[in-house]
Amino acid sequence: MASNNWFKGTQLSGKVLNYLKTRASSKASSVWRHEKRPWMRLLSNARLGGKEIMTIDNHSGFWNRSGMYEEDSGRITARPTVEKISISTTGTAGTMRKAEIEFKVYSYTQLKQAQLAFFIPGISVVALWGWTHKQDGGPVNTKLNLAGQKSMTGIYKKLNEWVTGNDGCCDGMCGLVSDFEWTKAAAGGADTKGFDCKITLESPAKGFLEQPSDPPSAKKCGCAEGSEDEGESRETGGGWVKQALKDQAESEMGNMDPGTLWKSGRVVMGTSVSFDSDYQGDDD
Repeated sequence: MASNNWFKGTQLSGKVLNYLKTRASSKASSVWRHEKRPWMRLLSNARLGGKEIMTIDNHSGFWNRSGMYEEDSGRITARPTVEKISISTTGTAGTMRKAEIEFKVYSYTQLKQAQLAFFIPGISVVALWGWTHKQDGGPVNTKLNLAGQKSMTGIYKKLNEWVTGNDGCCDGMCGLVSDFEWTKAAAGGADTKGFDCKITLESPAKGFLEQPSDPPSAKKCGCAEGSEDEGESRETGGGWVKQALKDQAESEMGNMDPGTLWKSGRVVMGTSVSFDSDYQGDDD
């Protein structure tokens, strides 16, 4: 039985009404009220050598030693994390979906992976979100198996079955990337080592190629405009990649002894040197 109260909105199926009633009548000590947590996940349909390039999530179950992000170089860094998913509707009568998705990566290796997986206009991406528990207290299956699916029709069929099987406590969208951007993180603390990324997903029926793709936002590079002899200097715009590379070098070589080589594998990236900052002589 469905609701026919059009004053409150569109019709709701009998299943959805039962879910809402169960939530409303749940006890104050129920799992639904105290144990459920939100989660989000971002899946790219891009493949490299037949393998998945990148999956990004914020599920607390991944924050353990076995789930730490280890790069090929052996460096351990924070896992890429989905920060926000905003869903809106477009088209006549809101028949199509649009998603604005923000996520963070914490190294250049992860940024390169994100470029291949998400920063390509027209590439298909799946966004998933939901609760960790159902209204009856049971766990939500946060894994959506899309193995072998070669079309969006197949993906949406699996997606709908997955949502139904989890009693409406999760949802998802498959769309095409219509826009993307990334900038060096401006927050304090450990976040300064990362990159803030954002992509826009559109329903396949929309003519997304008519929209422009914005390049990475220009940032102050921290370099002074003009020489010190010319008076007060200003930070120049653009060229912030140089500043990012400078920050990376400082983080790698800040504690090295003078003359020590900074290497990445067998490649020499730089050498640590020390200058006498107290020297005030006039001679060159």
